[in-house]
Amino acid sequence: MNSSNAAISLEQLTVLNDEIAALVAAGVPLNRGLLDLGRDVPGRLGRIAHDLGERLERGESLEAALMASDSQFPPVYRAVVIAGERSGRLAVALEGLSETARRLVELRRAIGLALIYPLLIVAGTYLVFLFVITRVMPTLVEVQEFDGEATTWVRWLATLGESASSWALYPPLVVGVMLSVAWWRSTFLNAASGRAWTPWGRLRRAGCLATLTEVLAILVEHHCPLDQAVELAGQASGDRRLR
Repeated sequence: MNSSNAAISLEQLTVLNDEIAALVAAGVPLNRGLLDLGRDVPGRLGRIAHDLGERLERGESLEAALMASDSQFPPVYRAVVIAGERSGRLAVALEGLSETARRLVELRRAIGLALIYPLLIVAGTYLVFLFVITRVMPTLVEVQEFDGEATTWVRWLATLGESASSWALYPPLVVGVMLSVAWWRSTFLNAASGRAWTPWGRLRRAGCLATLTEVLAILVEHHCPLDQAVELAGQASGDRRLR
């Protein structure tokens, strides 16, 4: 897929929506403001803004411009903007979208941090274990042998430490593969089967439900038909069980 036609990221959508909301609130023509944004912002976001500005410059409505770029904008975004434009409350709709998008970005960041912290604890514990068997245990063996005979478990750990260079990398690799498989299962298989047996699966489920309620609320607020609102909110949730 061409990168220019790929779906816009949540962060990019938030920035673009904030700019459109500011232009609407200030009464600046959207075509001029988006063309200026396209010139000022480098990269893909600038190209998207410039494309929207050109369409508006040619006399297309914002609704038509978004529909023409349907592969780049999520359906729920188009639905809210269209509903806001038709009801004459576009500025309010855009502000609501910005608030929702920022909350979703923060939620995703919080879930990421919640997943990283336990992994850091495990990694730190493993490094301490390696230090003990490679540095502490050999010294402890010498101390015990000075007084008599080293205990079996101390000698065994010291021997394990002597060969650590040949096996120390394998446990992290195995754990990494297991976690990757578990993440994949919780993201894809569990989304269809309803089984969220991993902690991150439950976190992801909670995040999907939060997204569903946020998006559904803003769609209903701007008079989107309820059946369409439920369908779009389910799509935006990222969970196939909710679609």
